[in-house]
Amino acid sequence: MDLVKLVPIADLDVSGHYRKHVGDLDALADSIDRLGLLHPIVITPDNRLIAGLRRYRACKDVLGWTEILCRVLHLESIRPT
Repeated sequence: MDLVKLVPIADLDVSGHYRKHVGDLDALADSIDRLGLLHPIVITPDNRLIAGLRRYRACKDVLGWTEILCRVLHLESIRPT
């Protein structure tokens, strides 16, 4: 079962991401500012980012948020047996 919660941005681990260029974040940040974060970023229970690096960067770097809505995904629950 996943959980959606607010997490302090400072507590997130994005070190495992290899994407070097996130592109222009201004349009994305503008959309998030106007409409809200429609799709939470996805993290593991230990706060490691799985998906949503551009949304994370737009919220952190452009909008200056200190917390972000996250969906906590337990990877072992979706891993094939």
